[in-house]
Amino acid sequence: MIENAVELTERSTLTEWERVGLQQVWNLADGHSHFSLDVSAESAIAGMTRTFRSIDPRSQDAYEARFIEAFFDISGQSVPALRPFLHYSCSSTIDLAAKSLKASGINKVGVLTPTFDNIAQLTQRAGLQLRPIPESELCPVDSDCPSWLYDCDALFLVLPNNPTGWDPAQQRIENLLGWLAVHRKPVVMDFSFRFYSALCSWDQYAFVSKVPNLEWIFIEDTGKTWPLAEMKVGVASTSARFHRIMSDVTGELLLNVSPFVLEMLTHTIRSNSGSNQTAEIVERLQARRVVAENRRRLRSCIAPLAIELLSPMSTISVEWLRFTDRPGIDAITDLLANGLAVLPGAPFFWNDRSLGSQNFRVALARDAAYFGEALRVLGRYMQ
Repeated sequence: MIENAVELTERSTLTEWERVGLQQVWNLADGHSHFSLDVSAESAIAGMTRTFRSIDPRSQDAYEARFIEAFFDISGQSVPALRPFLHYSCSSTIDLAAKSLKASGINKVGVLTPTFDNIAQLTQRAGLQLRPIPESELCPVDSDCPSWLYDCDALFLVLPNNPTGWDPAQQRIENLLGWLAVHRKPVVMDFSFRFYSALCSWDQYAFVSKVPNLEWIFIEDTGKTWPLAEMKVGVASTSARFHRIMSDVTGELLLNVSPFVLEMLTHTIRSNSGSNQTAEIVERLQARRVVAENRRRLRSCIAPLAIELLSPMSTISVEWLRFTDRPGIDAITDLLANGLAVLPGAPFFWNDRSLGSQNFRVALARDAAYFGEALRVLGRYMQ
């Protein structure tokens, strides 16, 4: 355990907990993918020197275009009519989306709870007022208008949601988008965990392009799926209302994403592609296989322990759990003392941390042997 870990409290942000997790023997805190690439993707790593030496700064647009084509192709999505923006990370994209909402005259934004706390932090820092929306209230099941709709100027959400993996069916998402369009309420949708869900089986971008009056910002992320030592890209696509604003706030932050990073990601993504249908390609993604097996092992491990599984239907690359016999913050700090980092649940409830005081989140996208050792530490502690 590192010395500054004792400074962490239930009031610390999730990013602060993740930073400490980076220095532990077993880091199951951050949700990025950290596992060894399979043979089909190793060619990207093997060719790193060649790729680096071949980079031509004059071809930035070409690197971006190749990446965009590869990403949207494997996602089963239509490339937006207005060119997407590329950022260093998904957190950068979230920040710029919040600033775009504020710059367009929006004030009150509905945000899911629980969800990763930096969404609330960044939207509030941009000057927006937040209205918490529990998952159970988000999507209309039938023709009933959601009660929160009249309290918000816009909506900011993650689908599937982090940490719960909550993933509403296509019809419910379409109903939600229809209500937002009717009431002229813009929406930001963060699809960072899309490759662990059924979202690649239908085209969200084609759908929103045909919904009159719907204004939107869609966020994508490579870091939750492809493990390239934190070489990752956040993608922001927008409807016409937000495109110029997003261009301005992006230009204030960065000139461009590294063409080397774009090429590495493009090669790695393409290594997963083939002649099969998108759904079949996504089903075979290494990240999905790794996560599914580690989820099975984790659930087997906790079955006899005083740990409750909170999201049994989740398929995303994290697991949402609850200590049933001890204070959550004490348990998480004790695990840190044993070299194991997980995330506390309280900060996910950004509007009322007491709701998650017993909860914790475990990242699953890890190599099998490494994950197995972490489970043994957890099991020994809980006995």
